[in-house]
Amino acid sequence: MNVKTFVLGIGAGLVAGAAVTLFTTPKSGKELKGSLTQYKNNSSDIKNELQQRIATIKQSVNSIKYEVQNTLPDAVSGIKEAVSTFQETSAPSQENLKKHIEDLKKSADELNAEMEELQKITLKKKKGSTN
Repeated sequence: MNVKTFVLGIGAGLVAGAAVTLFTTPKSGKELKGSLTQYKNNSSDIKNELQQRIATIKQSVNSIKYEVQNTLPDAVSGIKEAVSTFQETSAPSQENLKKHIEDLKKSADELNAEMEELQKITLKKKKGSTN
């Protein structure tokens, strides 16, 4: 929605509402003229206030846009650099960890094989002592 269209819609609504109220309320000519003058002044005040708010919103949006355009690329660059540095510095540690894990797997496999061998020997001894 366009801001100009929005403001025009509000203005049209205010005018229509005021017209219906003014023409359905019985007043004398002098009272009606005073009411119309007051309405005109109030409408001008509302219009000015809306224009000021719109200008403030535009300024805020432009400020945020500027901050994002100038800050975001630096932040992204910094994050990329930090990730790259982390990958470079952690690569040797990762390799060491992989080697230790492989060694642990080998040790576990050897222990498992020894346990199986011990179980076989134990079963043979039990069979030999029961016969």
